[in-house]
Amino acid sequence: MPNDNLASPENRGKRLREIRETLLSGITRIEFSQASNISSTSLKGWELGWGGGLTNKGCSKLIDYFTSQNVSCTQAWLMFGVGEAPSLANSNALAESAIQNELATFKQQQNAINAYISDDSMLPYLYPKTHVAGITQPDIHQAIGCECIIFDKDYNTHIRVLEYSAKSGAFNLSPLNKSYPRLTDIEVITAAPIIWTRRE
Repeated sequence: MPNDNLASPENRGKRLREIRETLLSGITRIEFSQASNISSTSLKGWELGWGGGLTNKGCSKLIDYFTSQNVSCTQAWLMFGVGEAPSLANSNALAESAIQNELATFKQQQNAINAYISDDSMLPYLYPKTHVAGITQPDIHQAIGCECIIFDKDYNTHIRVLEYSAKSGAFNLSPLNKSYPRLTDIEVITAAPIIWTRRE
């Protein structure tokens, strides 16, 4: 059974106001009303618990609006204060989708390659959970001194600074984070200086 105190008109109003002020970036009642087609008078009455406060019908309208704004909220929480608190729904998935769309556009360029950084070997320039992309250089020597996506002769992927090696036909691959080892005398197939980054 719902807690009567949590289900009081005043507490329903507090929960509604909490969503407006936090998950909806603090929009005003007037802005909320214009965006949701819910009158500002109704919204104010619900938030202050006037006249019995938020109704089930009003709650359904609010949840429809919250969903359109990427806010996940249940009727049980809004009306009775039980269950999972509201949150931004699928915000990670939306961000990842935007990254993938940008990356797909970038990859339409000739000789574009991409990679994903999962460690901190390139701190402080590149952070873990960063997508990177670049254009391969026809002449590998043009990529010397650049942070690159590098494929070695075994088609292993490295995100490193490309450097000359004393060994003919080979290169050194250096991390920016000096706690990681420098790879020496590596036979490199391709090197693409990084020109696009997006961190998750």
